[in-house]
Amino acid sequence: RSSQTQGNVTPFTSNYLTTAVNSSAERTFTLASTTGFTALDNVILIGRPTSGGTTIAVANITSTATTTVNVANASGIVDGSYVIAETITGNVYEVMAVTNVAANALTVTRQTNNTNGAGANIIIGANIYPVSTLEIAQVQSVGNGTAINLNRGWYNTTAANAFATGTVMQKLSSNV
Repeated sequence: RSSQTQGNVTPFTSNYLTTAVNSSAERTFTLASTTGFTALDNVILIGRPTSGGTTIAVANITSTATTTVNVANASGIVDGSYVIAETITGNVYEVMAVTNVAANALTVTRQTNNTNGAGANIIIGANIYPVSTLEIAQVQSVGNGTAINLNRGWYNTTAANAFATGTVMQKLSSNV
């Protein structure tokens, strides 16, 4: 979990949108913090859907060692996909890689790309969403500590029409 590409030992830099983006033309994104992001960084936006999803059921998740996540309804979640879970800490979301779906029990790899690095708990009733969109962008400029300006649709990806609060923005390795 400590590198995105072989040979890169730089820790992951990621943060979360605190304001929804409602247009593919939008260039300014508001994050909880822009620490670690600089102009010309390439980033991936791991999109939380604007609606839908399900909730955590059965048990609170209080350990990062937990690999089974029970949800109220797993329809639309498949092996090999990603989900974004809401934690008890404001503006902290965790991306999980789904490795198996059996009824409403998901087997997951937790804290994918070091999201929710502090291990905030995820409680029964918390929202969990299948990742809806991935977009690559380039940082044009970093503003006041929470604002970041992007060049959208980088590397021939399509600029998404909307990103909900909780969408993860992660710095990509420059060692590719």
